[in-house]
Parts: sequence; structure tokens; C-alpha cells
Amino acid sequence: MRQALMTASVALVLLMMAAGAQAAEKTELLDSIIATIDNDIITLEQVELEADILQRTKYWLTFATPPDKLDPKLVFNEIVARTLLYNQARKMGFADVPEDQVEKALNGLRLTFASPEDYHLWLEKNELRDPASPSKNISGKYYTPIKKRFLQQVTIHQYLNKKIGIQVKLGVHTYLQEHEAELKNEYPAATPGELEKIAEQKIYNDKLLAHIQELRDGSHLIILRDRFK
Repeated sequence: MRQALMTASVALVLLMMAAGAQAAEKTELLDSIIATIDNDIITLEQVELEADILQRTKYWLTFATPPDKLDPKLVFNEIVARTLLYNQARKMGFADVPEDQVEKALNGLRLTFASPEDYHLWLEKNELRDPASPSKNISGKYYTPIKKRFLQQVTIHQYLNKKIGIQVKLGVHTYLQEHEAELKNEYPAATPGELEKIAEQKIYNDKLLAHIQELRDGSHLIILRDRFK
């Protein structure tokens, strides 16, 4: 009888410990959430990781030229933009992208590290996995695939080329007529062909930011931390 009671007591303690651990994990997760956007959440850890990736790759959606200061709020807005654009791209049928393009984009990140070992340590630190740098950690199979981040990037790129690219081509000559003096003043050494490329980029950037704002206005975005508002 005493043995049965002891066994039941141990089991109860273990259950309480497990419940306590789960509660602690849930509390930690809730504490790290800084926003929800439609069916997605954004955490502080995501902002920190994205800041590192942006600093390495210099590839922004919300800035034509990377900002001088890597402010967490700017990084947060970049994550919001990428989330909205990726979800919209999938809605519009841009679900499949060439694997070699995703690999090329990911390789751009890999090459920012001094050595494969440094890249591997970075993956482990951030609990990310890449088949090109397999983890020896038994938990590695549960890590988030870093390729997913670059799959989103390539999908968005293809979607924007279709949506905005045509608008740019159709509007560039009118833009040049309206802003020719301004562009020549800003870029005095540019050839006519170079001015056209500059005009195309300006149109693209303006339409991209307008599209991001349109998607953001139509989304259900709840920001839980004041410093990200």
C-alpha cells in the first residue's frame, strides 16, 4: 500500500513538474510575441534574427538603399511587409518557385560568413537548419529551416516582377517627361539610358511601398509592444 502511494505521489510530482515546464514555456513564448498579423505571429526573436540577416544580405523590401541604422522598428516593419507580400503572392498563385533561385539567394547569406564553421555555429545558435550544414545536435531535426526565409524572398520577387514590373514599363516614359529636369539635376552625368533605369527603379520603389501600405491597411495587425508602433 505504502509503495503504491509513493508511486502515485512521484507520478503526481512529475505531472506537476511537466505542467509547470509547459506553463513556463508558454509564458516565455507569450512574453516574446510583439505582434500578430492575420494568422501569423511576430516574436522578438524573429526581429533579432531578421536584423542579422538584413545586415548581412543588404536585401530590403521597404528600402531601396539599406538604412544606415538598423533600428528594431524598421526590421519589424520589414517582417510585416514580407509576411503580407508572401501571403498575397501565394493567394495569387505564386506557390512554386525554381529551387535553384532559392538556393542562390540562400547561398548569398552563406557567403557572408568567414567560414563554413562560422555559418554552422550561427545556425546552431539560432536553432536553424540547412542541409548544406547538417546539425549534429539531436534536436537539430526540429530546428526551423533557413531555406524557408529565402523561399519567401524569391516568391515575393517573382510576384512583384509580375505585378509591378508591367506598371513600371508602361509608366516610365510619362515619368521621364514629368521629372526629366529633376533627374538630370540629381544625376548630371547619367546618360539617357541610365536615366531611364533610374526612373524605372524610382517608379518600382514608389509602387512597392504603396502596395505594402495597401496590404497593411487591409490586414488585421495588432502590435503589442509600444516601441514597435
